[in-house]
Amino acid sequence: MTDKPSNVRLAEPRDEDRLFTFLIDAYKDNGQYAISPSKVWNAIRLATRRNAKGMWQGGLIGIIENHKEIEAAIGMFAETFWYSDEIFLNEYFCFVRESYRKTNNAKDLINFGKWCAEKLPLKLHIGVLTNHRLAAKERLYSRVLPKKGCLFVYEPKSGVI
Repeated sequence: MTDKPSNVRLAEPRDEDRLFTFLIDAYKDNGQYAISPSKVWNAIRLATRRNAKGMWQGGLIGIIENHKEIEAAIGMFAETFWYSDEIFLNEYFCFVRESYRKTNNAKDLINFGKWCAEKLPLKLHIGVLTNHRLAAKERLYSRVLPKKGCLFVYEPKSGVI
């Protein structure tokens, strides 16, 4: 059983504006596609608000903060594969601001994700979609998670069907 890291807490509605700014910074650091601010807001709201009965709606964001800003955050959302009704937690982002990267924040966020998965209980999928410092990120993730598969991306210049 994974212990919940004491420095990570679940994001709440009061965090939404700061989370949006944080996620725009995360996007600037490693975004792969054009950003949709409305989709960012929808994801934030899905993870910070509960339904009328106070129940989880399918998203969780764990944040690490100090007195002035969010240092790091992980966002995980309930999804299924196209061939199954089985729900799993899919990590959308796990980002640590550059000035906090020589901390245990990344490891704590991953452990928070594992803790959430155990509490729900759901499988947790976490990946790295970048080539920037890929080897270091792979080493970190492989120390705390089992590896299953890999991802390849082909980027065509243009196309018409």
